Amino acid sequence: MSKKLIAIASTGGHYVQLSRIMKQANFNSNDILFVRTKVNAHDTPSFENESLIEDVSRDTLIRSPIIAFQMLKLVLKHKPKWIITTGAMPGLISIVIGRLLLRKTMWVDSIANTKQLSASGRIAKKFAHKTLTQWPDLAGDNVEYKGRVI
Repeated sequence: MSKKLIAIASTGGHYVQLSRIMKQANFNSNDILFVRTKVNAHDTPSFENESLIEDVSRDTLIRSPIIAFQMLKLVLKHKPKWIITTGAMPGLISIVIGRLLLRKTMWVDSIANTKQLSASGRIAKKFAHKTLTQWPDLAGDNVEYKGRVI
């Protein structure tokens, strides 16, 4: 059940941007495992190649080990070559897990961050193999601008 890449993002705008990136990249959907955070306890995956994980934020950092364990299981099961994320905290955790498991990792900071990288993005650029911004003025210091998703 190997996948070429795991694409992970928090539900909402982060996930919308990630979906657009994957669509533009023309990946075969069979090669991607989409991972998003649960909206509620009864949430189920929207399609076959999607998995759900718990959510975590700055306010609920105590939940980080749960997300780390969930991501560890997914990476070990699917053996992706790449892990790509548009954020937020669950994406950051997946970047760290991916790096520890010798996977290639990419952080794409949200288009909403016009003045500076997100807090998670500032940490991710220290771990991710590639960090991208959607604003040319934010490029530099291990952060590249390749264009906008939207």
